[in-house]
Amino acid sequence: MVAALPRTLNFAFAVVVLVLALDGSICFISLYRLIINQRLVLDSETFLQQINDTLSLVKDAETGQRGYLLGGEDQFLEPYHAAVQDLQVLLPALVQEAGNVFHGRRDLIARYETAVQDTLNFLAMAIQKQATMRARGAGNVTRAEQLALVTRGKQLMDSARAVAAELIAAERTGLAAVHKQSGRNVRWTYATFGLATALNLALLVALYRMVWRDVETRERTARQLAESEGQLTAAVDSLRSSESRLQAVFNLSSAGLAQTNRTGKFTLANARFAEIVGYSLDDLLGMDLQKVVQNPGSGSSTAVVEVGRRERRLARRDGKELWVLESVRPIQDTGAGTIGFVTALVDITSRKQAEEELQDLLFTLEQRVEQRTAELEELNRQLEAFTYTVSHDLRAPLRGIQGFAEALREDYRDKLDDNGQEYLRRVEGGARRMEVLIEDLLAYSRLSRTNFSLSPVSLGTALQEAMTLLEGDVRERSAQITIPEQLPAVCAHLPTLVQVLQNLLSNALKFTAPGKSPVVAINAETADEFVRLSIRDYGIGIEPGFSERIFQVFERLHGQDQFPGTGIGLAIVKKGVERMGGTCGVESEINRGSNFWVRLRRAPGVT
Repeated sequence: MVAALPRTLNFAFAVVVLVLALDGSICFISLYRLIINQRLVLDSETFLQQINDTLSLVKDAETGQRGYLLGGEDQFLEPYHAAVQDLQVLLPALVQEAGNVFHGRRDLIARYETAVQDTLNFLAMAIQKQATMRARGAGNVTRAEQLALVTRGKQLMDSARAVAAELIAAERTGLAAVHKQSGRNVRWTYATFGLATALNLALLVALYRMVWRDVETRERTARQLAESEGQLTAAVDSLRSSESRLQAVFNLSSAGLAQTNRTGKFTLANARFAEIVGYSLDDLLGMDLQKVVQNPGSGSSTAVVEVGRRERRLARRDGKELWVLESVRPIQDTGAGTIGFVTALVDITSRKQAEEELQDLLFTLEQRVEQRTAELEELNRQLEAFTYTVSHDLRAPLRGIQGFAEALREDYRDKLDDNGQEYLRRVEGGARRMEVLIEDLLAYSRLSRTNFSLSPVSLGTALQEAMTLLEGDVRERSAQITIPEQLPAVCAHLPTLVQVLQNLLSNALKFTAPGKSPVVAINAETADEFVRLSIRDYGIGIEPGFSERIFQVFERLHGQDQFPGTGIGLAIVKKGVERMGGTCGVESEINRGSNFWVRLRRAPGVT
């Protein structure tokens, strides 16, 4: 029973390793599938963005064509030419990308491409018609023709939007299937991992019991040897019997064990030791320990036996190199003199290989994380620069639109029919919304680019400045705003904090059910080194699934006709709070209002 125990332990250990390897393979496969699905999601999001970009360019072209027809000036064609030039690159790229990621019907791609081309062709025809008449000296096309051309252009634009909507819906359906498959993969991985873990625990318990019995047997044998040591030393027969028993103990060990005299010559070894070094037991007897266990590539060996415990490389007799855990202990007589040594070897090659592979994997992972972080930082810098540049470049044409609209109202108000008056109001309203959007974009860009230092700022002072800026809105809406008399000071940048509070208060005033006066309650709580400022309203509320999305740029939950805005206000709040080293969030329920909160570090030594 005792002699067979090491093989049982080896078998059980092999089963544990096999189960672990199987579980690792399953986890790797699931992770690989998850990565593939994630790549599909990223490609799909890029495809959806390309659809929106092409639609936006077609809209720019249609806007330029309409301005040219109505105004008759060549400068109105600049958006048209720019959009057509970009579409010549973006539309073929969209069609090519669709072959890789589009989950819907292939005919939708062709329909969408046709709809865009038809719209562009019609716009070009209308522009050519106007240009031909002007070249002949006949002036612009008639009012009726203008209306017909603009209406037809809008119909073609709406057709392109409809096909784009089908494309987007089909792609999102495919995305939903990918997400569903990812969920199944994760659940399957959890189930298999749990089963493998339970099995490994059971095997480890069994191994522990076997090892415990083995140790108990060895300790019992050692006690018996110790008790009979005095009698065994009395006679040669007893000594030989002791050596025989010692050989039996050596053979029971799963480690390689050997005994040498004080000069390092082998006097005893077990089969496992001989297996590790690649010699037979008969060949080992009488050989020098240092010659047998010398390092690879060493041309000579030292005659001194090195006592201690170490990990080292070992060259077998057949030239194969191993990693071993070597432990050498002296054997001392009753006079404390060294009469020999006991050497133990454990083959740790597999463990060393695993450690090297793990180190390589960690190094590769660190490189990938650093590379991805650098890419994201560069992308953020490019995005901020793009937002700032676009916002500035949009101001000049916007001033032109506003100037022309104002001149048209002053000089031609009596000449415009009801449709003309309505078009003029739409142009002016759109220009105002664009102006607000540009200002918000510039504010968001400044938060990303401006360097500022933090200093103690009174929340009461910041709130009063924000309330002054919103005085007209508060009076117009008959709002009730409750502010505590005593508010703590925080570490902040005053202009940025005022902007944050102004946006949050404006948000609370705006999202109130029609016919009701806004009611807003402001409160501040201090905990440890932080202050949590809450702005509570009793408006329409927010669905729980959108509590994080609303802080992203251009995220809107309602249409312009219901609650006007740019979709950047809360993004400015989040960016400003983060630049001041704080956090923000919202708790909300539909039809019960929202509680927006800002958490900033408390100013030291200031109340």
